[in-house]
Amino acid sequence: MSGGWDWNYAIAILPALWRGLQVTLLATLLGSLLAFVLGLVFAIVRRSRVPVLDPLVRGFVELWRSTPLLVQAYLIYAVLPASGSRSAR
Repeated sequence: MSGGWDWNYAIAILPALWRGLQVTLLATLLGSLLAFVLGLVFAIVRRSRVPVLDPLVRGFVELWRSTPLLVQAYLIYAVLPASGSRSAR
């Protein structure tokens, strides 16, 4: 164990780090866009007071707001694929 900084290794992994940064920024952009669009649609539905849709949207929002993020991640990545839903894996 040399204990020093290996500049050769750091330079060698720069292309992989750059690709990772691009994927991260794209995922952030698409996630933010999806959240904005869904939030806008849910807000319009809630403001329109459609008798059938308002309670459904309210229940969906309250369900997701009241569950921890770790539980949501588990449901999306473990439970949905196991239940037969298509997965991106």
